[in-house]
Amino acid sequence: MSNLEKLETRIQKDLDIIRSPDRSWVRASYAPNGDKAIDVLIVGAGQCGLGLGFGLMREQIGNITLVERALSGFGQGPWRAFARMRTLRSPKHFNGPDLDIPSLSFQAWYEAQFGEEAWNELGKIPKELWNDYLTWFGQVTRLPIRYGVEVTSIEPDAGGLVKATLSSAEGIETVHARKIVLATGADGNGDWLVPPLVARSLPRPRYYISTDDIPFADFAQKSVAVLGGGASAFDNASVALEAGALSVSILVKRLGLHRVNPHKWTEFSGFLNHFRDLPDRDKWRIMNYILPMREPVPPETFDRATAHRNLEMRFGVEVRALRHAGSKIEIETTTDTLHVDELIVCTGTRTDLRARRELAGIVDEIALWSDRLGDIQANDPHSLGDFPYLGPHFEFVEKVPGAAPHLRNIYNLTSGATLSHGPSGASINGLKAAIRRVVDGIRRDFFVVDAAAFQDELLSYAIPELDREFA
Repeated sequence: MSNLEKLETRIQKDLDIIRSPDRSWVRASYAPNGDKAIDVLIVGAGQCGLGLGFGLMREQIGNITLVERALSGFGQGPWRAFARMRTLRSPKHFNGPDLDIPSLSFQAWYEAQFGEEAWNELGKIPKELWNDYLTWFGQVTRLPIRYGVEVTSIEPDAGGLVKATLSSAEGIETVHARKIVLATGADGNGDWLVPPLVARSLPRPRYYISTDDIPFADFAQKSVAVLGGGASAFDNASVALEAGALSVSILVKRLGLHRVNPHKWTEFSGFLNHFRDLPDRDKWRIMNYILPMREPVPPETFDRATAHRNLEMRFGVEVRALRHAGSKIEIETTTDTLHVDELIVCTGTRTDLRARRELAGIVDEIALWSDRLGDIQANDPHSLGDFPYLGPHFEFVEKVPGAAPHLRNIYNLTSGATLSHGPSGASINGLKAAIRRVVDGIRRDFFVVDAAAFQDELLSYAIPELDREFA
């Protein structure tokens, strides 16, 4: 038996030890057509979706389904797709979806294959290994995952249910659920930002965004410009240079790179668990300070890019015009004009619920932060008012009270939860705190909504425990 097989045996024993109370208790619900409804549909099988699915199953909420747009093996987030860093940004000791069960941790998985000494020598976690760990995690916890399935719409259904339209290679289907949780990552409440000037000036095939399947092998002996000054910009610049690019210019609007990381300050139990409990104005004040600063480029990312002599960093540069110039792209900036062969846009994400087609049928009903703190609009240069305003368990909230009660059954475990709940929906550091809050909310609702039925069940309960004869 291999060390990994021994670990998997240990995991099953650990889960048996903590299984109490081991009783299936959630009452079945049925759609109008008579089909049994799913208790929880989780959209996304990355680190958040997997952790949430595991958390629900630990509470004997087992009638769940995870759907993942990507195919099996590539559905654990961006790690084998557009994540072009060599390692995770987070320290290796941060817990992921294991929810504090040591045998399910990345460390246990890694040591089972490479040994304790290798773990001690490891710096940050290689991204491919994190993807492999997440794939294994879904398998060893026996989560019901359907790959290659995309949710195209979410709508209210009769009987307090919600329904989702699923699209896959097998066709279109509708499923009914008591709860739906969006665990769709960094762009789950919007999309990847393309500056309007770029979108207006160049056709889409003429430039790339950081999430594209970029043919870097074709960049050999070509000049490249990268828009943006974050870690992703440096990652993409590095890959282009490693592919043999003639030159790479990183164009940054800021006068320099951020050096201080206020996000790291938030990494303590009090903040991660109780930021959500602060008054709205305090939440707004804190996040209005943190979010615009973004995170600095990690030292190892900076070193990787700057190891190349043909990398140029231009700070305090704003793009004024973009145009075709024969086979080149002409970039007119506030300082001079560049002519490059390729352009990569790495300007992050934007929060805009209207960009999510699965929310098209309910988007007008969802409360935003701008609806709750109207006066912030007078000073909101970073569009934080576009973030959804979420309830205590990550559920959407009605824009008009009483007008859309189905929203309380749709949860938003994405980066869009940041303003309401702090680091949570797309970051490892806040993952376990966020998952526990969502699980608590779903478990509570399933009990409270059916409390009358549980009382009837109690009154009819007549299984004797004492089986002794006595006079």
